[in-house]
Amino acid sequence: MSERVKILLIDDDEEDYLIISEMLSEISSPKYALDFVRTYEEGLECVIRGEHAVYLLDYFLEERRTGLDLLKEAIANGCRSPIILLTGFGNYQIDVLAMKSGAADYLVKGAFSVDLLERTIRYAMERKQIEDELKRHRQELEKLVEERTLQHAEARAEAERRAIEAERRQATLLALLEHLPEGIAIVDSSDLKIKALSKYALELVGLSLEEFEDRYLSTRQWSPAHPVLEKIAPSGVLPIARAALDGKIVANEEWVLKTPAGQKIPVLVSAGPIRDGSGNVTGAVAAWRDISEPKRIQRELQQARDDLEIRVYQRTLELAETMQSLRESQAKLKLLAAQLMHAQEDERKRLARELHDSIGSSLSAVKFTLENAAEQIRKREGGTEIFLQLSSVMSHAIDESRRIMTDLRPSILDDLGIIVTIDWFCRRHQALYNGIDIEKTVLVKEDDIPEHLRITIFRIIQESMNNIAKHGNADKITLSLARIGECIELRVEDDGTGFDLEETLSRGDFSRFGLTSMRERAELSGGQFEILSKPGDGTKIRACWDFR
Repeated sequence: MSERVKILLIDDDEEDYLIISEMLSEISSPKYALDFVRTYEEGLECVIRGEHAVYLLDYFLEERRTGLDLLKEAIANGCRSPIILLTGFGNYQIDVLAMKSGAADYLVKGAFSVDLLERTIRYAMERKQIEDELKRHRQELEKLVEERTLQHAEARAEAERRAIEAERRQATLLALLEHLPEGIAIVDSSDLKIKALSKYALELVGLSLEEFEDRYLSTRQWSPAHPVLEKIAPSGVLPIARAALDGKIVANEEWVLKTPAGQKIPVLVSAGPIRDGSGNVTGAVAAWRDISEPKRIQRELQQARDDLEIRVYQRTLELAETMQSLRESQAKLKLLAAQLMHAQEDERKRLARELHDSIGSSLSAVKFTLENAAEQIRKREGGTEIFLQLSSVMSHAIDESRRIMTDLRPSILDDLGIIVTIDWFCRRHQALYNGIDIEKTVLVKEDDIPEHLRITIFRIIQESMNNIAKHGNADKITLSLARIGECIELRVEDDGTGFDLEETLSRGDFSRFGLTSMRERAELSGGQFEILSKPGDGTKIRACWDFR
């Protein structure tokens, strides 16, 4: 279903709201949702929040302020949605003022039809959309013009920069070679003759330019048997030679630099070819730096990482053992809770039998004796009132003892089964709360429900329906028990006031005891339990047991 278009009517006459609401309801597409406020201040607050697509604004709102005043103030506060002005009579001057003030259109109350209202709203929204599109396109065009203007300016400046760059390049290169803490060498392709060498390169090995060239770049030493350079890779050809002669790009190769003093310095070398305008290789540049300190740090980090992995592994084993212990404890607690639940039901059953066998029988015998005595006295003297009163009291005591026995453990559940018990409980609940209609659907056989599960199902039905009667303020309860495949599903739903589930669960123990009890009964018997409710939308309870 498509989303409704939200419209706000600002009018002090509720009859206008009812008329316009009825007219909007006759429009099939799109669907409209009409909100209504009465005062100038409320209308201005809603317009500033901008939660509506269209605003219908009455001209006559207050003695001192009119709809035109609100229109102007709304636009001044940045309102972008269309505003349609309404008035009780046609007035050309007001029409002109409204349009000049920024109104999207003007309608005379009582003089427009459903079609005119729909067309006016639709046209206003379409004009607003077209205006937004035009504004967006205008902004994009202005941005494009600005970008193209900037590009042309940059193109003009590029020629000037290139002329200046040629002058600066030499100075920059000399500064790099002088100050950069990198070994840098530039050579020609023809003979690998050094054209430039950084100060750092010479200081690193303690040689002059000529000595460096003869020792490190001699054509005699391009083979892997280089006496002063050892490569940490299969190939031993110098990177700068490969770049200058073959046009190769070399990135981050590790070499060991041997100094005349016998020191071995690990260096990271990169090299690349220098090409002319036609793409021919004319030379090469190489750069290298001392990586002694990073390699030392790398070794320390690797050692620390190895130590950390060992500690993490040990900690993981400890956590696994702890989690296993927790799982075992949780299983024991769950078993204990189930045993306590069964023990509670067994005790209820025992108490119900005790009440039935002792107190119930005794009360029945006393009642029978009193009635016999009353009958004999009536035949002799006729004074039986006191005995009849005692008989009535005893009848009430017998009924109360039966009610207590039923609440503790209905004997019908053990004698006739869960289906008959559900029928009996629904009839009893209907008699006690005759204002609540019960719709019951049982699509399950008695043998489909395990014996241990029957008391759980009954307790959940009992607790949920008692809660509905006490707190739900419902008119109807829908109860269903069915077998779906290998699952037994119980649903109890009502049309009452509902409640905030999170708020209820966050209260004290007594306010959430019933919900917690139902959930624990379902889960401890191997099922799943869920409850859905919100204020004004009733409550839905579902329990499911899967026996696959």
